[in-house]
Amino acid sequence: MRKQWSQELLKYAPDSYYLITPDIGQFVLHELQTHLKKNYINMGVTEPHSVDFAAGLSTHLPVVIYSIAGFLALRSLEQIKISLTYDQRPVCIIASGGNYYYGHQGITHYCPEDLSLLSNYPNLKLRCPNSFAELRYCLSDFFEKPGPTYLRLDTEECTHAPIITTNESSPIFEYQQGNKISVLCLGTSLLNSVLAHPRSNEMQIIGIPSLDSVYLEAVIKKIHSAQVVVLEETGAIPALYNRLLLQDHFLPNRKTYPLFFKKNTDLYPVGSKEDCFEYQGLSPWQIHRFLDKILNEYET
Repeated sequence: MRKQWSQELLKYAPDSYYLITPDIGQFVLHELQTHLKKNYINMGVTEPHSVDFAAGLSTHLPVVIYSIAGFLALRSLEQIKISLTYDQRPVCIIASGGNYYYGHQGITHYCPEDLSLLSNYPNLKLRCPNSFAELRYCLSDFFEKPGPTYLRLDTEECTHAPIITTNESSPIFEYQQGNKISVLCLGTSLLNSVLAHPRSNEMQIIGIPSLDSVYLEAVIKKIHSAQVVVLEETGAIPALYNRLLLQDHFLPNRKTYPLFFKKNTDLYPVGSKEDCFEYQGLSPWQIHRFLDKILNEYET
């Protein structure tokens, strides 16, 4: 979705926001550079300074920062915590390639723990769109209600069109509307794997683009089944599942099945994205086996 987010930003007036990049994504950002003119700023390879600079610049207009997730989330953690979330600055960090999506580049480009770390900051809006429809919602939400935002972009996209319904003013993205089990997905690869399951039409499959408590409460009220699977591309401390547990209406009368990157394993295995996901137990065949077990429990 790297190209699609930049195309979406072209819809906003060039004098309505700034775009900062720490010398990343020049081919993706060429049209935006032309569109924004002086409101496009290349800071060079200085991620922490870019976040501090964006915080100051946001006193004039909202600011978007674009770079690779591992570079922004980890190198700039202190600046995100203090300069953005503490002062609640209208800055949106667009972080490309969370988890192992740049696996071919080596462990310097891994970032499986970004959402787990950043979920500790309640003022920071966490976004992880799985499809273009979810991406449009995340960007429009930032420009309508500017505030500190971390938007993780996957390098792939779910092309399955969701059924979008509204619950308590929040759009809910359902990719299947079955009733045997409900599956909540945070992460495009996981969502694509679930949709590829031969019995996916028997599941209620919901994409989770936001970790805000108000949004999650709206999702919970939309869940059909008493069996709920929570799949997320996060580190050994799950961001989505932990936030769901804080919601008053999530656990009563439900049996939950969380699945995320394995505990007590190396978060930085060597290999391609596919190798890393299999090592962590989240490859397509491993997810299918996990879902088969839960479907069989439902039927017995």
